[in-house]
Amino acid sequence: MPGKILIGLPATMSVFELSELRIGTPVRDELRGLTPLPSNSAAIAAAEAFVTGESRFVCLRGPSGWGKSVILGSVAGLMSTEARQVVHESAPHWQFDRFSRAPDVLILDDVTLHDRMARAQHQLTQALAQRVRRGLPTMISLASGSPLPLAGRWRDVTVPRPDRRERIVLTSQLAQIAGLRLHPTLAAMMARYAAPSGLCLHGAMQRLRLVGRDWSHRDAVLRACPLLEPLMPQGMAWDIRDAFAEGVADALRDGKEQQVASYTSHVMLRVAGFREDVVAAYMQRSPGEIYLLSESIRRQSRRAGASTRLALCKDRVFLRIHRHVYDLE
Repeated sequence: MPGKILIGLPATMSVFELSELRIGTPVRDELRGLTPLPSNSAAIAAAEAFVTGESRFVCLRGPSGWGKSVILGSVAGLMSTEARQVVHESAPHWQFDRFSRAPDVLILDDVTLHDRMARAQHQLTQALAQRVRRGLPTMISLASGSPLPLAGRWRDVTVPRPDRRERIVLTSQLAQIAGLRLHPTLAAMMARYAAPSGLCLHGAMQRLRLVGRDWSHRDAVLRACPLLEPLMPQGMAWDIRDAFAEGVADALRDGKEQQVASYTSHVMLRVAGFREDVVAAYMQRSPGEIYLLSESIRRQSRRAGASTRLALCKDRVFLRIHRHVYDLE
């Protein structure tokens, strides 16, 4: 879908005809957004070349959810003026009769072209070819492997899936744009486990926003776990609930089995917010038992010793999550 998040471009424009921008102003100063990374630097350079007129036809390829729509949305916002018609739409929603109107600048997202094309795709291919022949600036995002009409005329760039370090940077910056404050460990956890694709990462952001915006402290990392756990890949070797059981066991090394079970139940159920049935299944107890174990800690929580033990349990659970996310174990 057309992107709504703007992304910074890395260089300075010299000759510029857009009325909104000051000639000679760095492009990134006119935009808010993400820092250029090794995985998207070529795409950002192509976007700048399109804006400045150096490249009239630009195609961005790559897996869904990792920045193509973001860049297209940025370019559309930057190029829109009263003097020129800039059309920015998702290709599946594009009305083909509009092609006859030939907008000054066409920016299409989610383009799909195949050798064996349906009629709509054939019309789109013909329209793109016509724009290239007429020299009308056109920028699209395209599924990897699809052929381009008049391919030699296009600046064809692939946006690869970012590596783990880049995903952490992107997660933190996307969170800021979404109005979320993330603890660094939470950002790293989302980048590692909730981001098999960029679309999953956006879904994780939305789940957090439905609950709140401030996830910057340690308890918030624990509270985020049950929200993110359904988005983590199936068959993953690490069960996030293990961090809770192991962390509590670390904190209560000299505690009796019943005490450890009670604190584990309480931290998972009352602190993190896992559902009762999820905790029961993990601990191989009935939901009723889990409730009673947690209640026993809640009733004791005002006592100095119990309060200190609970704080220690939460701290050790957080450290378990932190160490695993950053491969410190």
